[in-house]
Amino acid sequence: MAVSLGPSSDLRAQHKLMRENQELQRQLAQSKQDFRDLREKFLVSKATAYSLANQLQKYQCEGHRDIIESVLGEKLEFKVVKLAERLAEDPAELDVLIHAQARELTQLRQKVKEGRDDCVLLSFEGRTHGIWRLPG
Repeated sequence: MAVSLGPSSDLRAQHKLMRENQELQRQLAQSKQDFRDLREKFLVSKATAYSLANQLQKYQCEGHRDIIESVLGEKLEFKVVKLAERLAEDPAELDVLIHAQARELTQLRQKVKEGRDDCVLLSFEGRTHGIWRLPG
């Protein structure tokens, strides 16, 4: 035999469930925010560790090579050793690279000059057709 508790107890139970649901929703939102904060801190820490490892490599801290390798996840060759080996092997190779970079720089300068010329021409055309007016 079931006993009916009446509409007031049903209403109280519904209110209690709604409050519990709201509290759980609030806790879930807070947990999600905490997770995002922790993930951001982790990524910042990871980037910082990577940056520091690169700085150690840059300043050739041979004593900290194991740390650098563990952070960067690779075997490292310090730049001085690599450069010395390359120079010993073929100094003409570096000369070729320097000339290639000089050619590229010349091409970039030419593009900048052409862009500047186009700007002057466009500006002149705009003024002559009344699109732009000079102040004054």
